[in-house]
Amino acid sequence: MASRDRGTPYLPMIELRGKYLEQARLAHPGAVFGDWRDFYSSIQFLRADERNDKKVFVLQMSGKEVPPVRAVVDAQTGDLLLSQTSILRFGSVVQLPETTVYEDYREVHGLRIPFRIVTNNNYSGRTVLEIEQIETNLKRRDTYFRIPGNPINREK
Repeated sequence: MASRDRGTPYLPMIELRGKYLEQARLAHPGAVFGDWRDFYSSIQFLRADERNDKKVFVLQMSGKEVPPVRAVVDAQTGDLLLSQTSILRFGSVVQLPETTVYEDYREVHGLRIPFRIVTNNNYSGRTVLEIEQIETNLKRRDTYFRIPGNPINREK
């Protein structure tokens, strides 16, 4: 979601639907950890290859309404190393190419998780997500999921 009130001058706050909602789900960093069959309607093996002296598999994953994602996966560990896709932009037919690199995998409770994710595109530049630590079995507070005010331009 974007908002003029929160420093984004391009679009008012809107509720994501259709292909934009699908794109947001697939682009979420947590989608990397799940079963890709739950996120993508089609996963196709393209080829075996090498990257940085590692054997890798190149896959193409497709959603229903969004551009496909080309994924490079470490053949030995199954770690996602790189993804390339195009981003749909509101109000434009132009799709923005985006590349994401996944690094520094560590095991947390049986899951291999990238503690560094670097995304590049020509619209927002380079974004680096670095995870310091992951804590589990925390007590959840209801206030974590409350959004103050009316963020989606709807009447109450």
